[in-house]
Amino acid sequence: MTRNHHFHLDFAGHSVTVNVHNSHRVIAELLVDGKVTDQQQSRGHRPLLLSGELADEPSRPVGVRVMPGPGVPRCTAVIDGTEELMSPRAF
Repeated sequence: MTRNHHFHLDFAGHSVTVNVHNSHRVIAELLVDGKVTDQQQSRGHRPLLLSGELADEPSRPVGVRVMPGPGVPRCTAVIDGTEELMSPRAF
């Protein structure tokens, strides 16, 4: 059975979104301002690391750690050295 989870963070006027699809493999994709910047997949409950950039001058890197389980996935964003838990949203 496939389960989809959606996480979101508004940061300095930018939208950071993660979609996590759980089935036999975990597939996670990172969207920054609506554009896919990274996608990773794995089996089991291994954490995934996604990366992207905020389109500022100069650009700022965004890192997201996805912990797919066990249980409900969690996502943590790291921007400017600050780690922030991303809010789950209804898909």
